Amino acid sequence: MAVILLMLGALALNLAHNGLGLGGERFEVLLNAWLQNVVLGAALLVAVLRVICTDSERGGWIALTVGIACWSLGNLYWNLVLYSVEEPPFPSPADAGWLLFYPFAYACIGLRVRSAARDLPRSLWLDGIVGLLSVGAVGTVLVVAPVLAGAQGSRVAVLTNAAYPMCDLLLFGLCVAVFALHGWRPGRAWIGLALGFGLFAAADSIYLMRLAAGTYAPGSVLDSAWVVGLVVMSLAAWQRPPPAREVELGGRASVVLPLAFALGALVVLIAGSQQHLPLIATVLAGAAMLSSMVRTALTFADIGRLAEVRRLAATDQLTGLPNRRDFDRRLRQELACAHVRGERLALLLIDLDRFKELNDALGHHAGDLVLAQVGPRLRTVLRSEDVLARVGGDEFAVLLPGAVGVEEVGRRLGEALDRRLSVDGIDTRIVASVGIAVYPEHGADAHTLLQHADVAMYQAKSTHTGFAFYERERDRNTRQRFETVGELRDAIDTSQLVLHYQPKLNLETGDINEVEALVRWQHPVRGLLPPAEFVGLAEQTGVMRGLTDHVLDAALAQAAKWSRSGLDLGVAVNVSASTLLDETWAAKVSERLCHHGVPSSRLRIEITEDALMLDPERSLVVLRSLANTGVGLSIDDFGTGYSSLGLLKQLPVDELKIDRSFISKLADDDDDAAIAQTAIDLGRRLRLTVVPEGVEDADTLARLATWGATSAQGFFISRPVPAAELEIWLAARSSEPLVSWVTTTAPDQPDQQRPVARRPTAA
Repeated sequence: MAVILLMLGALALNLAHNGLGLGGERFEVLLNAWLQNVVLGAALLVAVLRVICTDSERGGWIALTVGIACWSLGNLYWNLVLYSVEEPPFPSPADAGWLLFYPFAYACIGLRVRSAARDLPRSLWLDGIVGLLSVGAVGTVLVVAPVLAGAQGSRVAVLTNAAYPMCDLLLFGLCVAVFALHGWRPGRAWIGLALGFGLFAAADSIYLMRLAAGTYAPGSVLDSAWVVGLVVMSLAAWQRPPPAREVELGGRASVVLPLAFALGALVVLIAGSQQHLPLIATVLAGAAMLSSMVRTALTFADIGRLAEVRRLAATDQLTGLPNRRDFDRRLRQELACAHVRGERLALLLIDLDRFKELNDALGHHAGDLVLAQVGPRLRTVLRSEDVLARVGGDEFAVLLPGAVGVEEVGRRLGEALDRRLSVDGIDTRIVASVGIAVYPEHGADAHTLLQHADVAMYQAKSTHTGFAFYERERDRNTRQRFETVGELRDAIDTSQLVLHYQPKLNLETGDINEVEALVRWQHPVRGLLPPAEFVGLAEQTGVMRGLTDHVLDAALAQAAKWSRSGLDLGVAVNVSASTLLDETWAAKVSERLCHHGVPSSRLRIEITEDALMLDPERSLVVLRSLANTGVGLSIDDFGTGYSSLGLLKQLPVDELKIDRSFISKLADDDDDAAIAQTAIDLGRRLRLTVVPEGVEDADTLARLATWGATSAQGFFISRPVPAAELEIWLAARSSEPLVSWVTTTAPDQPDQQRPVARRPTAA
């Protein structure tokens, strides 16, 4: 920094002397001749330090440093030997030093551009050539020709005079070419070099023209122009290189600047037709125009290729239909138009059912043949203004502006695909599911409309109806659902999940020996949530394992607490399908029983029929392991699943719970009554405890007792309540008679007397 400040300070004094006359003639030698050498020495030191301190692009900056040294030596010789000579020789050794600057300057440009110019487009190279040739042509006309016309002396003197502007023009032209190679955004280092080279070109040209005209006088600002140029070059070496990036071919500069250089060459050619110009200027201008024409031809070719690339980028290669990217763009356009016109817009998503099976059976080639036939078939159903696209593997999408007859279109699309298709000589049928979402009813933006059409498509697939409109109440993919998943994970860790307990009434003794643990979520914002709000979601999202473990642990802890207080209650816990597939879970149950000090006979595991049927063999292994630990096993919701009697015979269960759907309307529905009575009889014949659920009135309880049910559970007996309320409720029952013997008359068993539990006061 000190060197730079010294250099700039000395330069300022030199400019003040030459421009403002500071010091007058008395200090001419000091402030002009010697102060220039101080500035040049400092500039050389700045360049040397750049080479020493930084490794990047070192070769180019070494070349520039050597060039500055040569120019400084030439200037030093001039000031030491020739400054005071009235008629110095020309050319002199000083000219040798000054001219030696140029080869090293060219080397600097070449070395610096070498790494950046690899793999550049041809158009950029042509832009650089056009710029270089145009600068040469215009410079020859404006600078070189006047200098040569006014030059006097020997041939060597004339050539030396001509060498300066010609070398300067070549340097500046090369900088223009480099600017083009960088997309006209080369960075501050290149701009500094170009500015320094430009000052050299301007100073040499003005000096030679004044010298030819006899108007040059020492001690003017012109004497400092070369020094300023070298200072700018040395400072350019310290500029940070621009971040690595691909050259952008677009932009106004990439068009305007090459056009400006081409126009400059054209002006030279036109001027050459009107007056005599140097042959070299005409040749350079002609070459520039030819290069510009080639550049234009390449541009048109690139535009054609770009249009084809854009078409291919927006087209599905297999079907020739618009692809997902193009469909998204057109969907947004159509939505904007529908909004402006106040019209509706229908989006239909079409998915081919069981397409994977076709691929697996006949191969992907057959699948491609099917997909290629889908587009034409769908197009026969649509209007010319409707948009059809392939948006996924076997998914297609349709946009219906105006949403006219959308239900009929959905039906006809399915019918069009249902006709026979020939695939490698094999006739096959394709069944499709169509999901429909309509703007603005089902969504106001592209993302929402696509999401809701996708949900509707899966609704159609699950119900096998062919097509379905989006229904919010059936959408299991809402934002609230995903928020609930994240909150549920936190709820397990922060004890927001609480257990309520529903008693099971022993119909033979009237006692409460067991309760069922039912989980609730004490949500900090939404309040107490029932299981229906989150248990199914937990099963679908992989949270169920943690939820089951939490419920098991909490239930066993409560059972242990009751045991310590003298209350002997067994506890039943529901488990999910995913739990039954974990063959290590039985060992985990044993470990938790041991941890809480609860006998295995106090724990009952309840499993639904559907959970058993997910993988019967693995489920049977887990159930047998659980039975070996001594815990009780129940089949929950019996009658609603798909288990066979043969599987029921193999299961190591000791309790059968009849689903509430057969019990709640038992008094009014003879079919439900028959099913319930048959299930009770079946359970007793298999030596199982039979527990009907959903008992909501005394008549139902009496009938179940008469038919031989072992126990019962339902709101008539007690709702699920927290542990503390359950304890109060049990204490209140203990002061009442356990059983009331009443005579009940059943339609098929007249005058049979059975003990019926007296309904306790619910807590």
